[in-house]
Amino acid sequence: MSQEKITRFRRRVDSLYWQQFLLTAGMVLLTLLLLGVSFYALSYNDTVSERRSEMRQHAELIANMSGDYLASGGQTASPSLQNLIALAAGLTKADFLLCNDQGYALLTSDQRLGGQVVSVPQEIQDAVFGDKGFYQGRSSIGGAYDIRQFVVAVPVTQEDGGTVGMVLAVMDARSLMSMWRSFIGLFFMTSAIILLISFVASSLTSMRQIQPIREMVQATRSYAAGNFDVRMQDTGRSDEIDDVCAQLAELGAGGMVVEDETDFQQFLEQNHQYWDYVDDALEAQFRGVSRIKFYLADDDDGRAQLAAIRAGIGRELTTATVRDSDWENNWRQYYQPIETGERLVVVPEWLDAPADGRLPLRLDPGLIFGTGSHATTRMCLAALEHCAGVDKTVLDLGCGSGILGIGALLLGCAHVTGCDIDPKAPEVAAANAALNGFYDDKFTVCAGDILADAGLRRRLGTGYDIVLANIVADVIIPLAALAPAFLAPGGTFVCSGIIDGREDEVAAALTRAGFTVTAHDTLEEWHCFTAVLA
Repeated sequence: MSQEKITRFRRRVDSLYWQQFLLTAGMVLLTLLLLGVSFYALSYNDTVSERRSEMRQHAELIANMSGDYLASGGQTASPSLQNLIALAAGLTKADFLLCNDQGYALLTSDQRLGGQVVSVPQEIQDAVFGDKGFYQGRSSIGGAYDIRQFVVAVPVTQEDGGTVGMVLAVMDARSLMSMWRSFIGLFFMTSAIILLISFVASSLTSMRQIQPIREMVQATRSYAAGNFDVRMQDTGRSDEIDDVCAQLAELGAGGMVVEDETDFQQFLEQNHQYWDYVDDALEAQFRGVSRIKFYLADDDDGRAQLAAIRAGIGRELTTATVRDSDWENNWRQYYQPIETGERLVVVPEWLDAPADGRLPLRLDPGLIFGTGSHATTRMCLAALEHCAGVDKTVLDLGCGSGILGIGALLLGCAHVTGCDIDPKAPEVAAANAALNGFYDDKFTVCAGDILADAGLRRRLGTGYDIVLANIVADVIIPLAALAPAFLAPGGTFVCSGIIDGREDEVAAALTRAGFTVTAHDTLEEWHCFTAVLA
């Protein structure tokens, strides 16, 4: 199974639906297992105890009638004693052995032992003739039986109290085990039926829970598009989430936003080709969460509406004041200059460049990936220091904010062409290039899917000295086969965004495409390859 399929499977299993089903199935299975084990142990022990008690009662009855027979040395046996032994064997489904005080069987109901000398093991003799006065356990009776049997032994005494022998009741343990094998089969069949019923019930319950959340998402998208007249439809459900949304809609709450784990997981599944992993903290933020957010103006009308909503829904609300400046600027305090390689420093455009002799790469990332803080970006910029040069041309595939192309120009390259699947990339990358004094004559950017659009590949042309790709392994692997068409002979391909565990796949793809890997850098849990076209 490929890594992509494994990742997709894990995300699907982590969804709200499967979590509920697995929890339900696990609890049902655990309950059945505990009940089955408990019933088996109790009933098995009770059955064995009952059988042993029955065997002992019949053995004692035979012992009471065997004193004269054993005192005579077993010369004659009355028909009544033989009949009694045969009757006891029939009633208990056990065999009975009448033994003398030396431990040798003189009379038995087991025809298989006829003519054999059966010697009772010493441990049984010691128990019967000793202080204990009886034996109960498992034994093969000195090898008379192929397997160990349930054995109960009692002494035969005379009126004067002397012991002249013993009676052994022997039963094959397999007769009990066959019953329990049937029980185990019935248990598993019953468990399968109950699990199937649980699956159907869990599926129906999950669908009823998830459907109103999906309807809320559709309404939220309408709000985001500017249509604030949309109201949640009355589905006739009694679900708590549906009721809250209906109440909020009736009270005039607009711009509602629903945060739900199911939609988050669906988003990941639909866009899995853009990343190799998802941060655990981000997944934890949405795990088991269903939140409804709405925004009101921070004025008298907004506060009056909030009071009406608070009274109308009868629930506690968490409120916070959000200023416009907070939306736009608060994140900037966490973005500081970042040194990369030996020659570059990435500087936010609102800060002064450090006076350390490094080339400042000014950047305002906006909404596009590429701030310079990620290990993959830093490795690519460091790799550029070794291959960039005067008059060299660069193709940056997945250019994002334009940071790699700008770095190449600062390091002396003549021209950079960028391409990204994000339609916002051309505007953001061009703006960042302008911050560094590079315009259309030096830096051009377009949007499109390089893998799917053959026309885009033709427009980008060929003969580049350097091709950059800081994306993910699932894109780099097919891109490796396309990269030679963009490069001039002896050109360099720098690729990064490769998570631990995928580096061998990427290296193999580069080799198949005719590249020779000249550098393999690692930072944190990421890998970067520099490869030259033969």
